[in-house]
Amino acid sequence: MTTKPKQATAGETQSIDPGAPNYDLWTKHQVGFAPYWNPKEGELFEGIILEVDQRDPTFIRYLCQATRPLECATGPSDEAERVRIEAGEHFTLSTYYSLNNLFVQFLVSGLRPIIMCRALKKRKTKKSGYSVWTWEVRSAPQFKEALTKFFASEQSQKLLAAATKQSERQNAEELEPEPANAPS
Repeated sequence: MTTKPKQATAGETQSIDPGAPNYDLWTKHQVGFAPYWNPKEGELFEGIILEVDQRDPTFIRYLCQATRPLECATGPSDEAERVRIEAGEHFTLSTYYSLNNLFVQFLVSGLRPIIMCRALKKRKTKKSGYSVWTWEVRSAPQFKEALTKFFASEQSQKLLAAATKQSERQNAEELEPEPANAPS
């Protein structure tokens, strides 16, 4: 006796094999480059800095894990598509000069705190066409204590110095923000 395959309902994928599982019920995984977060004044993300993503040596960034839903983008910035990522999913963040030393400390220490990072203000720099952000970054008090304790040893100071030097090389050149009252 031949069994007729079940018809797929709206949103379901019909498999050639009638015994195959319904893949529409399976969990999707992020693949490829993670979406990126572009700061806007007053916006924030809550997440964990996981590692430095160096797959594209011309555009190094941080790989992060969101701990709350977050609006991000995919694709080239001039053709960006808005996407919402959920808690537990990955996103990337540019290596903003003013965040770099703190994030290097997180990575060197091996501590992975949940942080809140809010973009406060974008400022022009002395170098034409460049800008820097000012930020508010917060973490649980016990994390700051653990970080301070970790960097109290001479060996960890050497690790941090080496990592900071490497990070500064990757950032190319230091940018200095213009005074807040400078003309635009």
